[in-house]
Amino acid sequence: MAHTLYPAPDPKPQERLEKGPAILLSIDHRPSAEGAPLDLFIGFLHNLATAVLLALILRKVKENGERMKVVIVSGVLATVLINGSEVIWWFQPLNWVAYHALYDILYFAIAGALLCRLLPSEEGVVNE
Repeated sequence: MAHTLYPAPDPKPQERLEKGPAILLSIDHRPSAEGAPLDLFIGFLHNLATAVLLALILRKVKENGERMKVVIVSGVLATVLINGSEVIWWFQPLNWVAYHALYDILYFAIAGALLCRLLPSEEGVVNE
């Protein structure tokens, strides 16, 4: 197994549910070197896939102002769903999750602004 999470202590499942874990230990049995080219490439593909999916949504919206609204609402919705569940189900500290939430919302805002600039507008030309 490449990656395992171990909530602890775990004397009995019911007690664990009542108390919550004291620690959340994450073990990665196959760590990679910092800045490993394959990891950077996989991260690039992940960001590219996100941008393509966002562009598919935004091409249905004609005006840039409306496009940004769609991007921001989508980003906030995804952030609340994903980062909120980390607090609820994985007992992550709220301040730690808040940093990730801010990053995710900024990611959507920057991606949306770039896509608004690059996608054709109502007139069918790339925005200048």
